[in-house]
Amino acid sequence: MSPVWFLVVVGVIYFIYSLGFMTGFYDYFYAGTNETYTFYKELQVVNHFIFSTSLVIIVTTGFCLLTGIDHKSRNWLWIGALSAVAIYLITRVVTLIQTMPYFTDWHKTLDIGTLDTRQDPTVMLQLTYIIPAVAVVLIAVIAWNNFRKPAKEEAIV
Repeated sequence: MSPVWFLVVVGVIYFIYSLGFMTGFYDYFYAGTNETYTFYKELQVVNHFIFSTSLVIIVTTGFCLLTGIDHKSRNWLWIGALSAVAIYLITRVVTLIQTMPYFTDWHKTLDIGTLDTRQDPTVMLQLTYIIPAVAVVLIAVIAWNNFRKPAKEEAIV
């Protein structure tokens, strides 16, 4: 299986993850205190951030697949597109690595009292930067594989 398809899978997983990211925090909104409500509203910004990142991964890999990245020849357009997305994802991962400890620490100080916490929502907070980090590694592999392909031979007339 091509690394491009693995990247598609990672993009879809991150997209589904972004859709379900806030599920563990719904009680904070509906049955919580003002403090948990504020936490929930601030976390919505992170949810939007990871949702848009997942869409960028999916659109880029879709573009590369539709234009034939699996062909035998090198294409600088794909390498450029993947490099741009890799830089974008690296900035996103760095931002999330800096932001998520703030939310994890904030979550530890919340008085969740009677709220139903069947799952530990901090696990969801940690996955926000692990999944795009995997995508960056896959993009590097794809770009390297594409760069190693021979250049397209021009027809001699």
